[in-house]
Amino acid sequence: MTAACRQRLADHYGPGVTEWLDRVPRMIESVAVSRGLVVDGQHDAGCASVIATATDGLGTRLILKAWYDHDRFRNELIALRHWSPGPVPGVRHVDGTRAVAVLDMVGGQAGGDLPPCEEQQAVAEGLGVLHTRPAPAGLPALDDYLADAVLPRVHRRLARSAGDVPAVAVRLGLDAMSRLRTGHRRPVLLHADLYRENVLFDEMRGMVFIDPLPMVGDPVFDWGFWTVYYDLDRDPVGRLRLATQTSGIPPVELVPWCLALCLDGLLYYHEVGDPRLGSIGDVMVILAREVW
Repeated sequence: MTAACRQRLADHYGPGVTEWLDRVPRMIESVAVSRGLVVDGQHDAGCASVIATATDGLGTRLILKAWYDHDRFRNELIALRHWSPGPVPGVRHVDGTRAVAVLDMVGGQAGGDLPPCEEQQAVAEGLGVLHTRPAPAGLPALDDYLADAVLPRVHRRLARSAGDVPAVAVRLGLDAMSRLRTGHRRPVLLHADLYRENVLFDEMRGMVFIDPLPMVGDPVFDWGFWTVYYDLDRDPVGRLRLATQTSGIPPVELVPWCLALCLDGLLYYHEVGDPRLGSIGDVMVILAREVW
């Protein structure tokens, strides 16, 4: 396991993760041996799990993923199985005691294959497919996540920022939060973590969603998250238009969610000194112009 991987998980979970990090290579190896797999590398990515690569007796390339957080392990596997067959990796084996799963590798290599030319169109269509299935029971609710996690941390970070974040961004974000609406669309199983690194492509340029942070709620959350965070360095207006065309959610409803999610991210970036702070502030201004 790389030092960078250990540091990311320690930053994410705190020092309590250290003992688990010491044990996880042996756990992964044990699961691999029990399934007749040979571990042949580590995929050094992500901040909430440890990922190894392996090969079975037929030469099939697979992923072994180990979770520190058993709730996250449980919820992610519920989501992957709920969406299967669909644009998600197949689940080959689950070791519930160790919180380790064997998953299909996308594109024959960790991180997948090259994306198609119409990458964002493909992702928008795929997200629409994810949202077609009724939501399963037993997963966290979007409304609870907003009330218990997002809104408190936004106000906590605002208080700590001492006015040292762009006033226009704060104004746009807080105004947007007052406009959020849920409950008038059928709740769906949300991916809720639609960064670009969580959307892979196979050898046929088919799109596969990985690493969901699943919850149940209004699909507007996923579309807003994707519009903002899929690629902060590219103009979000194209994604906004794809999102509205694919989902049928009008910009006047979607943009407030985009701006609220932007404010949450902007305050986090400010707190940790992330250089993306300027980019997300620009995104907020661009999106606000689309409806106000």
